[in-house]
Amino acid sequence: MKPYRTVVFACFILCVAGILWIESTPAPRPPLSPTASVFLVNYDSQSVIDRFKCDASMGKLGPSVGSGPNYRSETAWYFAMRSDREPLLMAALRGDALRQLKLYGARIVAEKGDVQHGFDLDYAVGKSVGSLHISPIFPFKMIHRRIAPPAGIADVQAMVRVRETWFPDEQSAILADGRTVIR
Repeated sequence: MKPYRTVVFACFILCVAGILWIESTPAPRPPLSPTASVFLVNYDSQSVIDRFKCDASMGKLGPSVGSGPNYRSETAWYFAMRSDREPLLMAALRGDALRQLKLYGARIVAEKGDVQHGFDLDYAVGKSVGSLHISPIFPFKMIHRRIAPPAGIADVQAMVRVRETWFPDEQSAILADGRTVIR
């Protein structure tokens, strides 16, 4: 009878582990409305920021999303990080944005920029065309600390802005993505 209990217990543990894994895997949220793309609703770079911040203190503003055929989402993070890692953070934000665009079926129409000046990614997804702008990392002096951060640590702001326009039919979006860049 003991082997039976062991097998039942092992099956129970596997079921619980499977349920926990399924619950911890984020599913894409559905669009806010029929005119918002799944990319716009689900885009988030928090995991990239978390890899670069030095401590738990951090502020975040956004995202703010519009309605109707025109959407805008702006997210700004304020945190401390090693100043020598700023170029790596910019490259990681760009790579994460490209990965998420691809994940949600977007086609990159144009791409430009560098770590010094920021990145612009223009994309088309379904009936929408959009633009994603990653602003350059810059020092943020508005954080008031009792003790100055150690040498090599800087308080910074990172910002990502997404703008997207929806068209009533996919043909209009296809025509627009060749002519229109949304900034």
